Amino acid sequence: LTRAVMVHRDEAMASGLDIIACRPYHGALPRAVTTGGVDGVIALTGNVTIQDVNALGLPAVSLEIELPGVTSIVPDERRGMELVVQHLFDLGHRDIAYISLMTDTQASVSRLAGYRHGLKALSLAYRGDLVDVSLSSINEDADAAMPLSDGRNKNPSTALICYNDWMAMVAVRALQARGLAVPGDISVAGFDDISSGYRFEPALTSIAYDRYAMARRAVRIVIEAIEQSAETRCWVDLP
Repeated sequence: LTRAVMVHRDEAMASGLDIIACRPYHGALPRAVTTGGVDGVIALTGNVTIQDVNALGLPAVSLEIELPGVTSIVPDERRGMELVVQHLFDLGHRDIAYISLMTDTQASVSRLAGYRHGLKALSLAYRGDLVDVSLSSINEDADAAMPLSDGRNKNPSTALICYNDWMAMVAVRALQARGLAVPGDISVAGFDDISSGYRFEPALTSIAYDRYAMARRAVRIVIEAIEQSAETRCWVDLP
């Protein structure tokens, strides 16, 4: 996303504006933001204290993560997950597992809802024994995937959907270490399509969305907010 935003910052720079793509560490805003060195902010993480940005009077847009009180541009998480379930169903899978981080972010809630709705639309039962949304870190998915797929379950899954591609890549390596072939013994799918950038093998089924289109829209919204703010200012000539 940072790369996508940088590509479209040129539009702002052509207008004499400077927009920063903000991915602060531990929620701390970059100095360029706190000192008013930029004209607008595009938030790339939920750690951004958006209230702090608003307090500085800077137009802000959240990209990929929905944040309260600010315009947010996010993919259709729910619909994306429904498409993954449908794809695996079309391949013949009926016992489809799902693993995710333990979080109440909008993305997590929407993806789980999409998984459940996808199953329901196909008349497949939601099985709690095939779902683990309690992972505290992405690397724990290796352990979480095992009970869902290595035969310890009475009816193990034949397919595994992961919250994102990074989790899916770790899961694939863990499954392979247990002697399972992917996708021969079990199919694994992700969400966000970053695995293609790593040239990961075997290639993962994943939901891809146009980050450049999202970044272009985010930059345009910030530019429009800046221009609107400038138009509403009232300048009075001093005597």
